[in-house]
Amino acid sequence: MMKTTNAIVLGRRFLQQQRLSISSTPSLLSRRRFSMAPKALVTPSIIAGNPLNLLKDMCHKYRLCETDGYRSSGKYCEMQISVSTSSGGDAEPPILRTVNIQRISPLGIDFIMKQGTRAAHISTLPIAVCVTSGSYSPGEQVEQWRAEGRCSAIPLQEIIDVSPSSTIAQMIASTRAANEAAADEAQVGWRKICSKDRLVIQRKSRFVEMVQEARLELANGEISMDEIKEAVQAFRFEPERLEYMTGSPDQVCWDRWEWLRPAGRSINKDGSLAWDEPMHLLPY
Repeated sequence: MMKTTNAIVLGRRFLQQQRLSISSTPSLLSRRRFSMAPKALVTPSIIAGNPLNLLKDMCHKYRLCETDGYRSSGKYCEMQISVSTSSGGDAEPPILRTVNIQRISPLGIDFIMKQGTRAAHISTLPIAVCVTSGSYSPGEQVEQWRAEGRCSAIPLQEIIDVSPSSTIAQMIASTRAANEAAADEAQVGWRKICSKDRLVIQRKSRFVEMVQEARLELANGEISMDEIKEAVQAFRFEPERLEYMTGSPDQVCWDRWEWLRPAGRSINKDGSLAWDEPMHLLPY
C-alpha cells in the first residue's frame, strides 16, 4: 500500500513539473509557431519623384536598357498596348499590340510601329500599357508597371539608331508588299483582307525575299529616309497615371503604388512630366 501511495505522489509531482515547464516557455512555442510561416521579403521603399526613372531603373536592372534609358543592343523590353476604337453601342474589342521600348526618359516611353490605320488610332485615342519583368517564383520577384495616357508622334531620327534593323526591315517589306498589291489588282491573294485592314500573304517565299532585300539595302544605306518614314512611325507615350506592383511567393502580400499627374501643372520647368507624391494602394 505504501509503495502504491508513493508512486501516485511521484506521478502527481511529475505532472505538476511538466505543467510548470510548459507554462513557463510560451515564447518558445510562439517562436515555433511563427517559424512555420513563410519568410517575408522586405520591399524597398519607393522613392518619390518621377516614376519613369524608376521604370528605367527596373529595365536597367534586367539589362534591357542602358543607364541613359536607351534600349540595350540585342535586348527586347516588351510593352503591351491596348486602345479602344469603339465609342459605345456595339463595342468592338480593344486593339492589342506588343511593341518594344526603344527609350525611357522623364518625358515618356518611346517606341516604333508600322505606319497605317493602327498607328493612326494610337496617336489619337487614349491607350493603356503594361510592362512586366522578373519571375513569380521562390527567391525571385515579379515587377509590373501599368499606365494610362496618350501618345504623340516624335521624329523617327530620335530613336532609329537603337531600333532593331530586323524590325525596321520587316516594316519596310510589309509596306512594299502592300503597295505592290495595290498596284497589281490581278494578285487577288495579296489584296485579300482577312480582318480590318490586314492583308493576306499569298506566297510566303516571295515575302521572305522582300524582307531579305530590305535588310540588305538597309545595311548598305540604300533605303532613303523618306521610304523608311513611309513604313515606320515613332511614338512617345506620355502617361497620365502610372502604377507599380511587385510580389513574390516569399512575400506576405503584393506591394502596389500609384502616381498621378498634378492638376494644372503637367510639365516641370525642365520639360519632364510632373507627378504628385506616390500613394500606397491595397493590393486588390
